[in-house]
Amino acid sequence: MSIDIYRKPTETDTTINYHSNHPLEQKLSAYRYHINRFTTLPINTEERKKEEDKLESMGINNNYPMDMVKKLKEKMKKIRTETQERKKKWTPFTYFSPMIRKVTNIFKDTDIKIAYRATNTIFKQLTKKTRQTK
Repeated sequence: MSIDIYRKPTETDTTINYHSNHPLEQKLSAYRYHINRFTTLPINTEERKKEEDKLESMGINNNYPMDMVKKLKEKMKKIRTETQERKKKWTPFTYFSPMIRKVTNIFKDTDIKIAYRATNTIFKQLTKKTRQTK
């Protein structure tokens, strides 16, 4: 018995384009997801190769440097095989400009992981206060 990775017929290989103005973590999240999926599921070698090819074509179609995607895959593999795991704590930062990256780089070598959130959320749009006219 083997497990295959299912894709809906309407699935596309579109991710955040590499040249967009998003934080790199957000750009690479789709690739992390796909790498994690095909490396952790018990699929056969043929299916794994097919998934790696799909990941490569997705990177090419979205203007990612191929060495970046390969390094990400190797980094994730290394992290998974490390025996020592430190418990990570997360802290949110509001992403309002590329300057926030300089601030969050302070936490790079600590046990604190950074999560970015947007300032303009759907909730804020739906709950805008309307002015009452007198």
